[in-house]
Amino acid sequence: LPRRQRSVRGGDAAAHRAFHRRRPAGVGPRAGEVEADAAGVRARAQATGVLLAGPLKSRVSGHWVVALVRPVMSGKRFDGILYASISAEHFRQLFAGFEVGEQDAITLRTSALQLVARYAPGARAPVEAGSRTVTPEFSAAIAHDPASGVFVARAAIDGVERTNAYRRVVGWPLILAAGFSN
Repeated sequence: LPRRQRSVRGGDAAAHRAFHRRRPAGVGPRAGEVEADAAGVRARAQATGVLLAGPLKSRVSGHWVVALVRPVMSGKRFDGILYASISAEHFRQLFAGFEVGEQDAITLRTSALQLVARYAPGARAPVEAGSRTVTPEFSAAIAHDPASGVFVARAAIDGVERTNAYRRVVGWPLILAAGFSN
């Protein structure tokens, strides 16, 4: 994981934080968002092995993150979770490495269409992670072909008309989309 964009935490079966690798000074060991949903995380993570949770607003850093969650098991007994948080800003910085125009945009969303990160060089204001605002054209394209597709729409976020291509990230509940202004 990128050094400045991650943290590793763990919690026991009762949703108490057992350790925290990057706790800033003055922040106590209170339960975070992932531990608070320990029962749901336990059930989903046991079924899939690793779970992607979020985007969540971290109580430790105050930044938007996604968490990779893995159950800790003793045989068939659930003993807790380990999770690594990756800042949404990490993805935005990664997208900034691509050459795109002022009115173009690259976005990462969950399969539930929650915004994880967005890079749009000409954007006047950043869009907060967690937003589910998408165009009807995007919703229709995903319904028609959940794996990948192309559509033209005026973006709900900034009103710019773009030709958009999207693709599901294999093995993860994520969708990567790139839109180029018309």
